[in-house]
Amino acid sequence: MQKKIILFTAVLACSLSLQALSFGKNKVIYRGLEWRIIETGNFYVYYNTELEPLARDTALIAEGAYTRITKSLKVFPAEKIKLFIYKDHIDFEQTNITSELITEGVGGFTEPLKDRIVLPVYTSMNYYKHVIEHEFTHRLQFEVLFGGFGKSMKLARSLLIPLWFMEGMADHEAGENDAASANLLLRDAVINGRTHTLSYLGSFNYEDGRDVVLMYKEAKSFFDFVEQTYGEEKIGAVLREFYLVSITPEQAFFNILGVSLEELNKKWQYWLKEKYWAQAIGRKQGADYGAPATFDRQEMQVNNTRPVFSADGSKLYYISDRNNYSGLCELELKNNSRTELIGHEYDFLSNSGNALAVSPDGKLLAFAARVAGKAQLHIYYFAERRVIKSFNCGLDGVYSPRFISNSRLLFSGDMNGVSDIYSSDIAGGNLKKITEDAYDDSDPGELNVEAPFGVLMDSFSGPSEAKDLIYVSERNLKRVLVQVSNFESKDRTEKVLTPGTFNTWSPVPLRDGRILCVSDLGGIQNIYIFDRAKQEFLQA
Repeated sequence: MQKKIILFTAVLACSLSLQALSFGKNKVIYRGLEWRIIETGNFYVYYNTELEPLARDTALIAEGAYTRITKSLKVFPAEKIKLFIYKDHIDFEQTNITSELITEGVGGFTEPLKDRIVLPVYTSMNYYKHVIEHEFTHRLQFEVLFGGFGKSMKLARSLLIPLWFMEGMADHEAGENDAASANLLLRDAVINGRTHTLSYLGSFNYEDGRDVVLMYKEAKSFFDFVEQTYGEEKIGAVLREFYLVSITPEQAFFNILGVSLEELNKKWQYWLKEKYWAQAIGRKQGADYGAPATFDRQEMQVNNTRPVFSADGSKLYYISDRNNYSGLCELELKNNSRTELIGHEYDFLSNSGNALAVSPDGKLLAFAARVAGKAQLHIYYFAERRVIKSFNCGLDGVYSPRFISNSRLLFSGDMNGVSDIYSSDIAGGNLKKITEDAYDDSDPGELNVEAPFGVLMDSFSGPSEAKDLIYVSERNLKRVLVQVSNFESKDRTEKVLTPGTFNTWSPVPLRDGRILCVSDLGGIQNIYIFDRAKQEFLQA
């Protein structure tokens, strides 16, 4: 799954509502920033001094987005665009470019009137490219909505443009950075009767926010449908209709396609059913394989994620948003009793990568969370029911922990927009950098060890004898499994295990040396067993 979830602040109506919500609150500024500028043919890229290599990559990505998307939409900015990048989300949240309070879920924003795109750097270049292209599409939309004559009238008219129109078009033009995950959400919605009509999508009206990612994907799929049915050039033509001051979305679609928005909605809904019911043929549902371990009220969607077993297999630990914040829960499997171990103490619990890890002796639980502007790893001691250690080793971000002994961890760490694998003791001391490359590295785990519970080594990371580790690395925009031999020595060697033609992630070593993992090799995310010796995947 992706490290981060995209929620873009895009249109003026959304901006005004956020300003109202943040009235009377002040942003916390944790550090001052020194800015530099790279000027290209179409952009001014503003960056912090430590980000120069990434700023140059950003400039190349932005120019590529300019060439492709202006050609697609046939809209051209009148002036060079200002693009601001921050080295991480914490710095991004402190920006004074907007007075709005920026939450963890905001992936970037584009100002409607000042021609500025603002976003944090992401360690996944695939995801980073998607965000830049998405926000650049907003810039072209605003060129149409607010450019030229009648700006004040256009400003008032823009408040009536639904968010699904703005975000769906932006996501469509950016392309799908993770098609298997998008298809997972849409297929589940279609099969279970949870899709939304265009009239319901509106400005992404939702009860508690949990459906917003699905709504983004639905809005994008509407424009995918328009392109497939009427041609790619029609999307830009619909947008350009807004040069007329009095035009509405309904009128724009009718003028270009000759079909009412109501009829388009019916055709799109049928298109979704045709596409995703076909994918469901011959496939079973999760309930056919086993009963759910967690139960929540059906009237409210609840996300229970990133489970790990206790060392003896009697308990399950996982992250849940059932109380409208990310909490860390403990589930007794025998009697199905649930206890919340961590609640409001932290600003945000990370569910990236492994997310949670239990020590071999079962006494400790490691997790990543943000508090007071710092991303840290935290060590929870079960006997005292409290966190006994917190650290980040001076890195910008730390996440995805995995124990290699009772006193030592592997984890992913970010520094200046680059993600690598590290190891340290459980207090953050004796830090060692395992990988050092330009790739997005995550989900570390070790091989050639034996587990005390069951067949899987999901919650056990073995004794200190472990010499090899496996991790996930994004290479050429695909996630692959990589093995590092003798990972804490100077003689370590590295080998890419899986093909880069599809994505493979979430590796869990098995006792026989094979690897349980998730892959989209068939176009749909499924669980597989990867045989390292035979270099083949078996469906689990």
